Amino acid sequence: AADCAYELGRLEEAHGIYRRLHQAWTAAKGEAGLSADDYARAAFRVGMCRLKADPPRHVEALFAFLRARQDFPQSDLD
Repeated sequence: AADCAYELGRLEEAHGIYRRLHQAWTAAKGEAGLSADDYARAAFRVGMCRLKADPPRHVEALFAFLRARQDFPQSDLD
């Protein structure tokens, strides 16, 4: 659902879902059907939603990217 909303430009909707997924990972309450890579992508997309906002929310995006990098240091996503 988050990926569809993101691709359709419904960034606030996508942001909320991505953020909940990232919070679930950090609380160790992730879903069994999702891989660590899925959670890493969700964490980075939180920042992307903030960058694509109108107007862009650069500070929020930066902190989202920093949190994602801290939580997923082995991820290939940048």
